[in-house]
Amino acid sequence: MWNPIKTFSNLSIIVKLSLLVSLSIIFVISLGNIWSYLYLKEYNLESIENTQREINTNTLKALEFYFNTQQVALQALRKEIVENPNLSDKEIINLLELFRVGKDLDLLYIGLDKSIKNIRSNGKILSLETNYDVRERGWYKFAKNKTSQGEIEFGITTPYKDSSGNISVSYVLPMYRDGEFIGVIASDDNLSKLSNLLEVGKTKVGTTNVYDSDGTIVFHTEQDKVLSKNTLSENIAKSLQTNPGLTNGTLFEVVDNEKELSEVICSNIAKTNFVACSIVKKDFYYKELRNNLVRQVISGGIGILIALSLVTIVLFYILSPLKKLQWGIQNFFDYLNFKRKDIAKNPIIADDEIGKITEKINDGIEQTKQRYQQEEVMLKETIQVCQDIEQGILSSRITAIPNNPNLLNLQKNFNLFLDILEKKIGSNFNLISEILDCYKNSNFTAKVQNEKGEMEVNINALGIEISKMLNQRKEFANLLNEKARKHC
Repeated sequence: MWNPIKTFSNLSIIVKLSLLVSLSIIFVISLGNIWSYLYLKEYNLESIENTQREINTNTLKALEFYFNTQQVALQALRKEIVENPNLSDKEIINLLELFRVGKDLDLLYIGLDKSIKNIRSNGKILSLETNYDVRERGWYKFAKNKTSQGEIEFGITTPYKDSSGNISVSYVLPMYRDGEFIGVIASDDNLSKLSNLLEVGKTKVGTTNVYDSDGTIVFHTEQDKVLSKNTLSENIAKSLQTNPGLTNGTLFEVVDNEKELSEVICSNIAKTNFVACSIVKKDFYYKELRNNLVRQVISGGIGILIALSLVTIVLFYILSPLKKLQWGIQNFFDYLNFKRKDIAKNPIIADDEIGKITEKINDGIEQTKQRYQQEEVMLKETIQVCQDIEQGILSSRITAIPNNPNLLNLQKNFNLFLDILEKKIGSNFNLISEILDCYKNSNFTAKVQNEKGEMEVNINALGIEISKMLNQRKEFANLLNEKARKHC
C-alpha cells in the first residue's frame, strides 16, 4: 500500500523544500484569489447595481426635464389665454401655432368649457356643430378629473393612437380664470420623440422602459411594444403593487419574457402615474463575475507556474552546495572506512549557513585526517617495534603520540611493557643469545657490554663465577700435578 509520508521522507531535501514551498505558494495565491474574488464579487455587484441605478436616474431626469419643458410652454400659453379673455378664435389659433412651432410640437389646442369648442393650432375649430364634444374627449376628462381631485397642475395622458394612426401622448393643463374652470390647454407629442429619450437608458446589457401601474408599456425603445403587456411588465407591476416602496430605486428581481430572472430598478416619474424601470439580465451580473473568476484562475495559475519555476531555480541554486557537501561527506566516510587513501576539503561556495556547515565539516575532516595520520604513524612504529622485538631488540619504543585516548593508553602500556622487558632482560636479546652460545662452547670470558637488564647482569656475573671456578679447578689441578711429580 502506498504510503505518502514514507514516499515524501525518501525524497531529496531539494525536492522536499520545493514541494513545501510550492504548496505554500499555491495556498497563499489561492487564498489571495479567493479573497480577491469575494471582494471583486461584492464590488462588481455593487458597481453594476450603481451603474444601473445611475442609468435609471439619468433616464428619469431626461424624461422629467422634457416634460417640464412642455409644462413651462403650456403654463406660458395658459397665462396668455387666461389674461386675455377677449381673444378671438383666430388670435387663439395664431397664438397656438406660434407656441407649437417654438416648442416643436405636433399639435397644440385648447378645449373651452362654455363654448364647447376645440380650437387647434392647425386652424381647425371643432364644436357640437361638427359633432365634436370636447367634454367627452379623454384628454379633456383627464385634465378636468385632476382638477376635481384638487390637482390643478400639469398632467400626461397614457399613449394612444391618434386619428392618423400614430401613437401619441398628450400634455394637459387645466385653465382657470378668477377661480373658475374655463377649459383645458393641451398638446400632442409623437411617441418617437419620447422613445429617443429612452436611448439614454439603453445599454448593451439592458434597457429602460416606462410602465403604467397595471403593467402597460407606456414608453419603449421599440414602439411596436407600446400599449401592450408582456410577462416582464406584468411582473414588474405586481411587484410594485405588492411593495410600493420599490419605486425608490431599490433593486429587485422579476421573471422576464424568457422566463429568466432580471434585475430591475424603478423610479416614479413626477406628475405622472408612470414608472421608469431599468432592466438588466441577472445573468449579466454573474457573467462578469464568472469572467473575473476565469481571469483570476488563469492569472493565478500563470502566477503559480512562474513562482514555482523561480522557486525551483532559486532552491536548486541555493541548495546546490548540498550536493557537493553530500559528495564530500561520502568521501569522508569512505576515507574512514579505508576505501580512500586521502580526502580533500569540501569547497566553500558562499558565506551562508551551508558555507559555515561546510567549514565546520572541513575542520572535522582536517582533524580526523591528522588523527588518522598520527594513528598511521603509530601503527607503523608499532609494527617496526614488533619487528625489532622479533629480532631480539628490546630497546625500541613507540614514539608517535596519537590523539585517540585509547591508542595513547595502548602506546604507554606497550612502552611500559618494553621498559619492563628491557629492565628484566636487557636491551638486546641477540647479545644474550651470543653470550649463551659462548658459554655453550665453554667460553666463559664473553661478556655483555653495557649491560642494563637483570638477565644481562646475571649472565655476566654467571660468566665471571664460572671463570673463577674454572680457574680454581685449574689451580687445584696444577697443584695435584706438582705434588704427583714430587712423589715420583
